[in-house]
Amino acid sequence: MRFRTIIRSCALALAALVITALPARAMPFHDVYILLDKSGSMGLTNFNAQISAIQTLINDYGAQANNPMRFSIIEFATSSNVVHSLDAPQDLPSILNSLNSIGYSGGYTDTAGALSLMLDEHDTYSGNGNFATGIIFTDGVPYAPGGSVDVCQYENPIKSNGISMNIVGHGDGWKNNNGQDRTDCLVESVDNILSKPQPLQYDTADYEYLSATTLVAMAEPGSLAVLGLGLVAMGFARRRAA
Repeated sequence: MRFRTIIRSCALALAALVITALPARAMPFHDVYILLDKSGSMGLTNFNAQISAIQTLINDYGAQANNPMRFSIIEFATSSNVVHSLDAPQDLPSILNSLNSIGYSGGYTDTAGALSLMLDEHDTYSGNGNFATGIIFTDGVPYAPGGSVDVCQYENPIKSNGISMNIVGHGDGWKNNNGQDRTDCLVESVDNILSKPQPLQYDTADYEYLSATTLVAMAEPGSLAVLGLGLVAMGFARRRAA
């Protein structure tokens, strides 16, 4: 009888410990990289519409506070720059402040530089087991001051790092490809491309697409396994006590 009591008490303690600890357990981050085109061909009106769409996306994240999501925002035109890093504060006001600090500049379309910075961010701050999504907002063929750039050189590094890429393409310039000027080589399929005419106007379906490609609920298999172990132990104890 004493043995049964000990077994049952241990099982109940294990189950209680697991259940109470689950909310506090660390989950993998979901890292979202937003690459924002502010080149000359965008124009101020389209640029502002782009910013507004990203604000909506990030505000949707605010409603998903239980997801450990981090944002990195990278601007690109003649050059590229990380505006908000993965290791920066990830509260909603901080992310939006960084986004709203981006001004329209005009210039070239250094998509390649932005992709390089994204990979640097990922290598530096994204740990093993993290989910990763990239979204390129752009309207033009990648073109740096030195001429056109082959962004497909980043296809293998992106995929080998497990980054799922998406493109929000404005107009037709971004997909006018004749070999090396392709951008859509970075995505898995056409399902990862949202093509928008200019001037830009985003509707509800567009926002649903953006949310679906980024705001992914995540489960933690390890926690579920431990919880299962606790429940099995409780069942075993009950059978022994019967």
